[in-house]
Amino acid sequence: MKQKRNALNAATLKSLQATETIAQAAQREPFRAQLEAVEITPAFVATLRADTATCHQTLDDAFDADQDHKGRTTAEGVAHKALIAVLRRIQAAASQKFARDPENAHKLAQYGIGTNLLDSRAVLAQYAPGILSHLSTESLPGLGAAFVAQAAQALSTWTDAQSGQAAAQQTATQKRAEAQVQAKAITDRRIQVQYAIEGLYPHTLSENAAARAAFLLPKTRPFRG
Repeated sequence: MKQKRNALNAATLKSLQATETIAQAAQREPFRAQLEAVEITPAFVATLRADTATCHQTLDDAFDADQDHKGRTTAEGVAHKALIAVLRRIQAAASQKFARDPENAHKLAQYGIGTNLLDSRAVLAQYAPGILSHLSTESLPGLGAAFVAQAAQALSTWTDAQSGQAAAQQTATQKRAEAQVQAKAITDRRIQVQYAIEGLYPHTLSENAAARAAFLLPKTRPFRG
């Protein structure tokens, strides 16, 4: 898990680690009792630790979704290439049949001839189903039932790959946004603990240096958040 998290937002991870260090210190005596006296209760600290663990998991989920998206992007590329090959075969057969037939030359457009199917995924998604639909009503040279089935499968595979790719990307984006919100709430509460220690262990007394260090406070100057 650590390797996964390190591949994500370094600043967020550093902040979460600081929170865990501070929360652990807050659960030790004499800090535990002293903090409770200033309304930083054991339940507050326990919840802070639990929420920190949850945020780590959210970051891991975002990483996993990113990796899933990368894999699905590769699969989509393979499926895209296969579909384009099928469509070019159809277009070649349509051109063979209609290109030199003045009465039926208009049918070339039905097969996407004259349209750049590689212009974008959106263009391909718009035209591919229509191109394949004509195969069910009109025979083209060399394209029998087996090819029609192959073409339909190529379109289905690519469509599914696109959907999976988009879903993985959406999950990754959502999890990163969730982690950002969680981390903000965690940081706000961690700073509350640090300000409480600032009041209990002011920097003006040298004997407070060790306590301040345990809560990641500067030893010789005030904590400013």
